Amino acid sequence: MYTGGHDLSAVAVFEGQVDAAFVATHRLDNVLDRGIAKMEDYVVLWSSPVIPQDPFVVNGRLCPELIDQIQNAFLTLNDSEEGQKYLNNVNASRFVPMTDADYDIIRDLKAAKDAKKN
Repeated sequence: MYTGGHDLSAVAVFEGQVDAAFVATHRLDNVLDRGIAKMEDYVVLWSSPVIPQDPFVVNGRLCPELIDQIQNAFLTLNDSEEGQKYLNNVNASRFVPMTDADYDIIRDLKAAKDAKKN
């Protein structure tokens, strides 16, 4: 069944509406942090390596100076009180730089899925 999102899937498992669900770790953390359930209420059947999420990207046609300024704004967000407020609101501690290779885990998981089809 479709629950409407990772958080709701974790709640559905806790409430016995479903037997199992795929839930991103940070979304399960949201459920635990809100006190809806405890980690002891779950049995982890499988865990993948960390999967990158929600990248922010810039157009490579921008001038290098502007790209550097944008990147610096994100990477130093946790250095200011205002930035900390935003990060707390999205349940994050900081932004980190990424490379194309950081997304190989997603490519590997898709390749494994596609191999099972054949």
